[in-house]
Parts: sequence; structure tokens; C-alpha cells
Amino acid sequence: MVFCEGTFNNNGGTVNGTITYEFCPSEATGDLITEISGSVTDKKVRNSLLAPLKQVQKILDDGNPDNDSAACGKLDEFIANVNSKEASGKLSSTLAQQYRDAANAIKSSLGC
Repeated sequence: MVFCEGTFNNNGGTVNGTITYEFCPSEATGDLITEISGSVTDKKVRNSLLAPLKQVQKILDDGNPDNDSAACGKLDEFIANVNSKEASGKLSSTLAQQYRDAANAIKSSLGC
């Protein structure tokens, strides 16, 4: 089990705490960013994939779990970019599926 630790907002008051996830969405997003950064060589393709993921990371790391649902739309944007790059031949089907699977796992953990 992965522990996601930090300062979290609770009904307007700040508390220090640990949220336990079977799957840590923030860590998984960071891993996906790292994977894309290391495996996608075309700079334009890489940047178009990373832009929504970096926004997801920012949302998930803001310390307010009430904002986490906003990450769902950004993950949908990421998946649409993956689909577009795959359809244009700029991203292999194997990588595209891997990225979609990772994004869908993050979405599922967030309850999207």
C-alpha cells in the first residue's frame, strides 16, 4: 500500500495527515510524466502530452483533496491528446495504450 502524506484541508481547517491509497494518484502521475519524458523523443508530441499531466500533478499536490476532481478533466484531455497522436502516427499503438491505461488507473483512483 502506498502512503500519500502531506497537509490536507479539512472543512476550512488545516490538519497534517496521511491519506492511504491502494494506488497513489499523485505518485502515479509523476511516474507517467517521467515515463513520457524519457520515452517520447519528438519534442512537440512530448510537450502536448506533458502539459495536461503537469496540471494534474499541480492539482493533486495542492493540498486540497476537494480540488482533485478537476484532475479528471485534465486526464481526459491527456487521453484525447494520446488518441490524436496515435491516429496521426506520431505515437505507437503500444505506447498509446500504455499511457491510456495509466491515465485510466489514475482516473479510477480519483473516482472519475
